[in-house]
Amino acid sequence: MFSTRQTKSFLCVAAASKRFASCSSILQSHPAFIGTDRSTSTAFISSLSNTATKKSVKLSHSPTIARTQYVCRYHSLFASPLNENGDLPYQNQTSTNVRTITNDSSSTESKKNGPRTFKKKGQKGLFRADRVLAERSSLSRSQAFTIIRSRRLTIQKIPPKLDPTNDDDDTKSLSLTLIKGPKEKIAMNADLYLDGNQIPLQPTTLIAYHKPINVLSAMDEKHSTKKHLGLFLPKKYKKMHPVGRLDYDTSGLILFSRDGELTQRLLHPKYSVERQYVATVTGEVDNERLRVQLEETGVETGEGTHFGKLLDVHHLDSEESLAVLKYGEKNSAERSGSEETAEDGNEVSRVSLDNDVAFSNVRVAVQEGKHRMVRRMLANCKHPVVELKRERYGEVILGDLGVGEFRECTESEINWALQLLNNNKKKV
Repeated sequence: MFSTRQTKSFLCVAAASKRFASCSSILQSHPAFIGTDRSTSTAFISSLSNTATKKSVKLSHSPTIARTQYVCRYHSLFASPLNENGDLPYQNQTSTNVRTITNDSSSTESKKNGPRTFKKKGQKGLFRADRVLAERSSLSRSQAFTIIRSRRLTIQKIPPKLDPTNDDDDTKSLSLTLIKGPKEKIAMNADLYLDGNQIPLQPTTLIAYHKPINVLSAMDEKHSTKKHLGLFLPKKYKKMHPVGRLDYDTSGLILFSRDGELTQRLLHPKYSVERQYVATVTGEVDNERLRVQLEETGVETGEGTHFGKLLDVHHLDSEESLAVLKYGEKNSAERSGSEETAEDGNEVSRVSLDNDVAFSNVRVAVQEGKHRMVRRMLANCKHPVVELKRERYGEVILGDLGVGEFRECTESEINWALQLLNNNKKKV
């Protein structure tokens, strides 16, 4: 037997069909249809129904409900009899009825998809309290969350009114407000106090480090006893990460950043950030020949063709060459058994240091930082590298920074980095 739903649908279709039949007879008796056969009037009604169908919403996938909706559209078009002027009802009411059907369908769709939700725009420059605490301390995000939930963090929202006659204890006159929860929004540079002790401000975005030789450019090394950057980075900079790498036997400038997007901009070749190196190589360098190889033809290596810019060439005298020999012997002794082998054929040549070998200092600039790229390029130009040092990264200069020392980048260097973040297409 039929279900209750099917029975109601059938009755609805039957009622609507009866109404449509009566409307059809009225239309055929109208003066507009006098003198025409039945097929013409039927065609007119069919075209009218097709127009109404196109302007209304799609039919339901259910056959029973589809039939009901189809007949109900005719019912909405022909529900009113001919008006006093003898006009057809569709001439004045079709557009209104179709618009009503469309609005009802849109409301039905909105009910199915749920109410529209709009993201709540927060105030610019404000962050969650647990994030601010984690950024400005050595705590993790979960540890900061727990501390704030323990109601141990306070903020100074009103400037303190210090008593000039009391020099012993200034904290008594501070106006501190308790942070209610980890979700509370505060400024990154707000005056925060943990258990009554003031938390220092957030470190700078970028710092410079003079990396010595025989140090891995990694924050941790579990598979060997070699020294790594994590052993030298101060505690207040523990949340920062190195920007790229320097070879184990390369010294010079390496940057640390706390912004992942800035690190990506500094490293990606499409932003054309220059790295400047000074390399001590074997042999007397021919300036013009080396310039053509680096800047015009390119140097073929196992990882492709690389280009560079020749900045300066300086031929070392006998005393300087003797210092290079001593440096090479000392470096070989420290790296006994750990020197990288020439896996790429003649691209990374082993340097044989003899007393009769001449040396030159070559300054080059490149816009990529692939593994041992500068060494490979100069070795394939018949000038193997004895010593390599990075002097500049973009607009950050090593200068007189001592070996193993850190420094925070200057305001102009920070502005350059922020400009690199804000301008995607500008080449540096």
